[in-house]
Amino acid sequence: EEDETLQEWFSGYWPALFRNKPWSVVEPLREICTDQTCDWFMRSNIMEAVLDLAHQQSEVELEQSLDWAAQIVADEEEDWECRLLIANNLLDYPRDHHRTLLNDMAARQSGFGVHFDERDINRAYARGTDAPSWERFNDPWYFYESREIEKRQQRWQKEDRDEYNIDPGIIDVMARESGYHDQTYQRETPKIGRNEPCPCGSGKKYKKCCIEKVSIV
Repeated sequence: EEDETLQEWFSGYWPALFRNKPWSVVEPLREICTDQTCDWFMRSNIMEAVLDLAHQQSEVELEQSLDWAAQIVADEEEDWECRLLIANNLLDYPRDHHRTLLNDMAARQSGFGVHFDERDINRAYARGTDAPSWERFNDPWYFYESREIEKRQQRWQKEDRDEYNIDPGIIDVMARESGYHDQTYQRETPKIGRNEPCPCGSGKKYKKCCIEKVSIV
Protein backbone atom coordinates (compact mmCIF):
# COMPACT_ATOMS: atom_id res chain seq x y z
CA GLU A 1 0.00 0.00 0.00
CA GLU A 2 1.74 3.11 -1.31
CA ASP A 3 4.88 3.72 0.75
CA GLU A 4 4.24 1.26 3.57
CA THR A 5 6.37 -1.64 2.28
CA LEU A 6 10.02 -2.55 2.76
CA GLN A 7 10.53 -1.99 -0.95
CA GLU A 8 10.27 1.76 -0.45
CA TRP A 9 12.51 1.71 2.61
CA PHE A 10 15.29 0.09 0.56
CA SER A 11 14.61 2.08 -2.60
CA GLY A 12 17.83 3.64 -3.83
CA TYR A 13 20.01 1.55 -1.51
CA TRP A 14 20.09 -1.71 -3.48
CA PRO A 15 23.27 -0.82 -5.43
CA ALA A 16 25.12 -0.02 -2.19
CA LEU A 17 23.87 -3.21 -0.50
CA PHE A 18 25.00 -5.35 -3.43
CA ARG A 19 28.33 -3.61 -4.01
CA ASN A 20 30.36 -6.07 -1.94
CA LYS A 21 28.70 -9.12 -3.50
CA PRO A 22 30.33 -11.37 -6.13
CA TRP A 23 29.59 -10.97 -9.82
CA SER A 24 27.70 -14.28 -9.72
CA VAL A 25 24.69 -12.53 -8.13
CA VAL A 26 24.02 -10.66 -11.37
CA GLU A 27 22.29 -13.57 -13.12
CA PRO A 28 19.58 -14.12 -10.48
CA LEU A 29 19.12 -10.35 -10.26
CA ARG A 30 18.59 -10.22 -14.02
CA GLU A 31 15.98 -12.94 -13.68
CA ILE A 32 14.06 -10.77 -11.22
CA CYS A 33 14.24 -7.82 -13.61
CA THR A 34 12.66 -9.81 -16.43
CA ASP A 35 10.11 -11.71 -14.33
CA GLN A 36 6.78 -10.07 -15.12
CA THR A 37 5.13 -11.84 -12.20
CA CYS A 38 7.27 -9.74 -9.84
CA ASP A 39 6.25 -6.29 -8.70
CA TRP A 40 7.33 -3.61 -11.20
CA PHE A 41 8.72 -1.39 -8.45
CA MET A 42 10.98 -4.15 -7.16
CA ARG A 43 12.12 -5.01 -10.68
CA SER A 44 13.10 -1.41 -11.38
CA ASN A 45 14.96 -1.16 -8.08
CA ILE A 46 16.91 -4.34 -8.77
CA MET A 47 17.80 -3.00 -12.21
CA GLU A 48 19.77 -0.26 -10.47
CA ALA A 49 21.83 -2.89 -8.66
CA VAL A 50 22.46 -4.77 -11.93
CA LEU A 51 23.68 -1.65 -13.71
CA ASP A 52 25.84 -0.59 -10.78
CA LEU A 53 27.48 -4.02 -10.56
CA ALA A 54 28.11 -3.91 -14.31
CA HIS A 55 29.61 -0.44 -13.92
CA GLN A 56 31.97 -1.78 -11.27
CA GLN A 57 32.86 -4.81 -13.38
CA SER A 58 33.95 -3.28 -16.68
CA GLU A 59 32.98 -0.87 -19.45
CA VAL A 60 32.03 -3.79 -21.69
CA GLU A 61 29.69 -5.26 -19.07
CA LEU A 62 28.13 -1.86 -18.50
CA GLU A 63 27.40 -1.30 -22.19
CA GLN A 64 25.92 -4.76 -22.57
CA SER A 65 23.76 -4.28 -19.49
CA LEU A 66 22.52 -0.89 -20.70
CA ASP A 67 21.52 -2.39 -24.06
CA TRP A 68 19.76 -5.23 -22.22
CA ALA A 69 17.89 -2.69 -20.08
CA ALA A 70 16.93 -0.76 -23.22
CA GLN A 71 15.35 -3.93 -24.64
CA ILE A 72 13.05 -4.10 -21.60
CA VAL A 73 12.13 -0.43 -22.05
CA ALA A 74 11.32 -1.02 -25.72
CA ASP A 75 9.19 -4.13 -25.05
CA GLU A 76 5.53 -3.20 -25.57
CA GLU A 77 4.47 -6.30 -23.62
CA GLU A 78 6.22 -5.02 -20.50
CA ASP A 79 4.62 -3.11 -17.64
CA TRP A 80 4.48 0.60 -18.51
CA GLU A 81 5.60 1.85 -15.08
CA CYS A 82 8.50 -0.57 -15.05
CA ARG A 83 9.57 0.62 -18.50
CA LEU A 84 9.47 4.25 -17.38
CA LEU A 85 11.58 3.67 -14.28
CA ILE A 86 14.17 1.66 -16.18
CA ALA A 87 14.19 4.39 -18.84
CA ASN A 88 15.17 6.78 -16.04
CA ASN A 89 18.21 4.56 -15.48
CA LEU A 90 19.13 4.99 -19.12
CA LEU A 91 19.07 8.76 -18.56
CA ASP A 92 21.70 8.23 -15.86
CA TYR A 93 23.87 6.63 -18.55
CA PRO A 94 23.06 8.65 -21.69
CA ARG A 95 24.06 6.76 -24.84
CA ASP A 96 23.40 8.15 -28.31
CA HIS A 97 21.80 4.94 -29.60
CA HIS A 98 19.21 5.03 -26.78
CA ARG A 99 18.11 8.60 -27.35
CA THR A 100 15.39 7.82 -29.91
CA LEU A 101 13.85 5.32 -27.52
CA LEU A 102 13.92 7.83 -24.67
CA ASN A 103 12.39 10.54 -26.83
CA ASP A 104 9.57 8.16 -27.75
CA MET A 105 8.95 7.29 -24.09
CA ALA A 106 8.88 10.98 -23.16
CA ALA A 107 6.41 11.83 -25.95
CA ARG A 108 3.99 9.15 -24.73
CA GLN A 109 3.74 10.59 -21.22
CA SER A 110 1.19 13.21 -20.30
CA GLY A 111 -0.79 14.60 -17.40
CA PHE A 112 0.07 14.07 -13.76
CA GLY A 113 3.07 11.90 -12.82
CA VAL A 114 5.33 12.41 -15.84
CA HIS A 115 8.64 10.68 -15.08
CA PHE A 116 10.74 12.65 -17.54
CA ASP A 117 10.27 14.88 -20.56
CA GLU A 118 12.28 16.20 -23.48
CA ARG A 119 14.00 18.79 -21.28
CA ASP A 120 15.25 16.08 -18.93
CA ILE A 121 16.62 14.14 -21.88
CA ASN A 122 18.36 17.23 -23.28
CA ARG A 123 19.95 17.96 -19.90
CA ALA A 124 21.18 14.38 -19.52
CA TYR A 125 22.79 14.34 -22.94
CA ALA A 126 24.20 17.86 -22.56
CA ARG A 127 25.84 16.67 -19.34
CA GLY A 128 27.67 14.03 -21.34
CA THR A 129 28.74 12.00 -18.31
CA ASP A 130 27.37 9.05 -16.38
CA ALA A 131 25.62 10.20 -13.22
CA PRO A 132 23.73 7.32 -11.56
CA SER A 133 21.01 8.78 -9.33
CA TRP A 134 21.62 6.11 -6.69
CA GLU A 135 25.13 7.38 -5.93
CA ARG A 136 23.65 9.70 -3.31
CA PHE A 137 22.57 6.57 -1.40
CA ASN A 138 26.07 5.11 -1.13
CA ASP A 139 25.89 4.76 2.66
CA PRO A 140 22.76 2.94 3.90
CA TRP A 141 23.80 3.43 7.53
CA TYR A 142 24.37 7.20 7.68
CA PHE A 143 21.01 7.71 9.44
CA TYR A 144 22.44 5.95 12.51
CA GLU A 145 25.73 7.84 12.70
CA SER A 146 26.30 9.93 15.83
CA ARG A 147 26.59 13.21 13.91
CA GLU A 148 23.33 12.55 12.07
CA ILE A 149 21.55 11.74 15.33
CA GLU A 150 22.86 14.98 16.83
CA LYS A 151 21.72 16.99 13.80
CA ARG A 152 18.22 15.55 14.08
CA GLN A 153 18.05 16.36 17.80
CA GLN A 154 19.07 19.96 17.10
CA ARG A 155 16.49 20.22 14.33
CA TRP A 156 13.76 18.82 16.57
CA GLN A 157 14.65 21.33 19.27
CA LYS A 158 14.29 24.16 16.76
CA GLU A 159 11.00 22.73 15.46
CA ASP A 160 9.59 22.56 18.98
CA ARG A 161 10.67 26.14 19.67
CA ASP A 162 9.15 27.39 16.41
CA GLU A 163 5.95 25.39 16.85
CA TYR A 164 5.15 26.97 20.21
CA ASN A 165 6.64 30.40 19.35
CA ILE A 166 8.82 30.36 22.43
CA ASP A 167 11.36 33.15 22.65
CA PRO A 168 14.90 31.67 22.62
CA GLY A 169 15.76 34.00 25.51
CA ILE A 170 13.02 32.48 27.66
CA ILE A 171 14.31 28.99 26.85
CA ASP A 172 17.79 30.11 27.93
CA VAL A 173 16.46 31.44 31.26
CA MET A 174 14.48 28.27 31.85
CA ALA A 175 17.57 26.19 31.10
CA ARG A 176 19.69 28.11 33.60
CA GLU A 177 17.04 27.90 36.31
CA SER A 178 16.65 24.18 35.79
CA GLY A 179 20.38 23.58 35.99
CA TYR A 180 20.70 22.41 32.36
CA HIS A 181 22.29 25.54 30.91
CA ASP A 182 24.98 24.88 28.30
CA GLN A 183 24.07 21.22 28.18
CA THR A 184 23.09 19.54 24.95
CA TYR A 185 19.35 19.37 24.53
CA GLN A 186 18.13 15.81 24.84
CA ARG A 187 14.64 14.38 24.91
CA GLU A 188 13.58 11.90 27.54
CA THR A 189 12.48 9.70 24.65
CA PRO A 190 13.59 10.03 21.01
CA LYS A 191 11.28 11.97 18.74
CA ILE A 192 9.82 9.79 16.03
CA GLY A 193 10.48 10.93 12.48
CA ARG A 194 7.56 10.86 10.05
CA ASN A 195 9.31 8.27 7.87
CA GLU A 196 10.52 6.05 10.70
CA PRO A 197 8.75 2.80 11.68
CA CYS A 198 5.80 3.40 14.00
CA PRO A 199 6.62 2.40 17.60
CA CYS A 200 3.28 0.58 17.90
CA GLY A 201 4.83 -2.29 15.94
CA SER A 202 2.40 -2.20 13.02
CA GLY A 203 5.24 -2.17 10.50
CA LYS A 204 3.90 1.00 8.91
CA LYS A 205 5.68 4.34 8.78
CA TYR A 206 4.82 6.70 11.63
CA LYS A 207 3.21 9.21 9.23
CA LYS A 208 0.83 6.48 8.03
CA CYS A 209 -0.05 5.16 11.46
CA CYS A 210 -0.13 6.61 15.00
CA ILE A 211 0.88 10.17 14.08
CA GLU A 212 -2.77 10.71 13.17
CA LYS A 213 -3.84 9.57 16.65
CA VAL A 214 -1.33 11.93 18.28
CA SER A 215 -2.58 14.80 16.13
CA ILE A 216 -6.17 14.14 17.22
CA VAL A 217 -5.16 14.11 20.89
